[in-house]
Amino acid sequence: MPEDNTSPNGQAPNGDDPQAQAANSTPQAGSEHPNASTANDDLMRQIRELRIENANYRTKTKEREQAAKDELDRQLAEQGKYKELADTHAQRVKELEPLEAQLSELSELINERIKADIKNWPDEVKSLVPGKDVSIKSRYEQVGKLQALADRLSQQAQGQQPGNRPNPKPAQNMTPDEVSQKALEELRSRSPGKYQL
Repeated sequence: MPEDNTSPNGQAPNGDDPQAQAANSTPQAGSEHPNASTANDDLMRQIRELRIENANYRTKTKEREQAAKDELDRQLAEQGKYKELADTHAQRVKELEPLEAQLSELSELINERIKADIKNWPDEVKSLVPGKDVSIKSRYEQVGKLQALADRLSQQAQGQQPGNRPNPKPAQNMTPDEVSQKALEELRSRSPGKYQL
């Protein structure tokens, strides 16, 4: 192998490679290469752009974090409202439970009273009384309305039976003074001398 005088880069030392000459040539003091200032400006511009882009990214990240925090705060506030609302309803239920028990007892008493009141009513009127599936208020009002009808029908039924009739009338058309005079005469006839004037 012939020994050539080559550099470690494998280039001939005679300086035929222009890239090697440009890389090896050093600028003289005081003179700048025109491409170097453009490259420097390009690098500075890229750095500024990257800094702006980074600042925008950080701003957007902070905004997203703040929005997430705000959403979490809103959800916690809603949960707090729901909890407060649930507590209010639970307290109201505790207040109403004794009233509901009292209402049930009162309804049962009124149903028993209605049952006792209609026990002697005619069947025609009993059939008009609403059942227990109707509200107690409506049922009680209806029974109050039917009471007058039941009383009238009961009086009519008594008038048809033998014995005392409702609203008895004197047998003859006599005035009250005449009735009194007749009663006094009957007494005198039974006990002579006792009722003399």
